[in-house]
Amino acid sequence: MRAIAANLVAEIRTTISAEQELLSARLALFGNGAKRASIWGSVAASLIFFAAMALVFGAVLSLSVRVGPELATLITCAILLLLALGAAGAARTGARDAGAALKSETSPPPGPGNV
Repeated sequence: MRAIAANLVAEIRTTISAEQELLSARLALFGNGAKRASIWGSVAASLIFFAAMALVFGAVLSLSVRVGPELATLITCAILLLLALGAAGAARTGARDAGAALKSETSPPPGPGNV
């Protein structure tokens, strides 16, 4: 009986050790993937930013022929501010939804004693 118990304990230790090694390898793989994703995501975001700036510069140049450079700059800035306002509203809605979801997970359900 002692031999069976000792064998069982040894197998459990081996299994635990193998699971720890597997989790360690998975964590290393996840870290490498996350690092690559953040680097290439930053590169992509930078290139998108530069493309957007080129588009804004082109809009100012093409409008300046028709309405003058000052008014072209004001028109372009106004359009960009309206787009930023819309994006901020969408971000606020998303943050409110995330907050509501988090609050519903951590708060007890309403009831007679939980008002």
